[in-house]
Amino acid sequence: MILVKNFPLTTRGKIDWWKENKGLLKNSYYVPLTKTDGSYHVSFLDFDKGYKEMPKSVPRLSSETADLLCFDDMSVKENCIEKNLLFRIHKNAYGVTYFDTLYKYYMDEGDGKLTEIKD
Repeated sequence: MILVKNFPLTTRGKIDWWKENKGLLKNSYYVPLTKTDGSYHVSFLDFDKGYKEMPKSVPRLSSETADLLCFDDMSVKENCIEKNLLFRIHKNAYGVTYFDTLYKYYMDEGDGKLTEIKD
């Protein structure tokens, strides 16, 4: 999972951002963590609003907190983010990469050409 600020809005922008930054992410943060078969999965969550505090008067399993992801290993009150998924990438063991923009789904079979997958 990668938290991003000011992430591109368009499908092309998201995919281009990944292609331009995947080397940096791998070298600096070891993301994505590739399995022995070469596959990986990466999710991008919106971090534009930053961290927020868990509401005190509401139990953790309420509808108000259901969209929060909290990091208990952080020693500050503001240790939660809103679960706002922006983009997902999955590469399978056969080298096919899938891009899920939440509105459209694309496949790259390793040749750089994107094919939209229709339902």
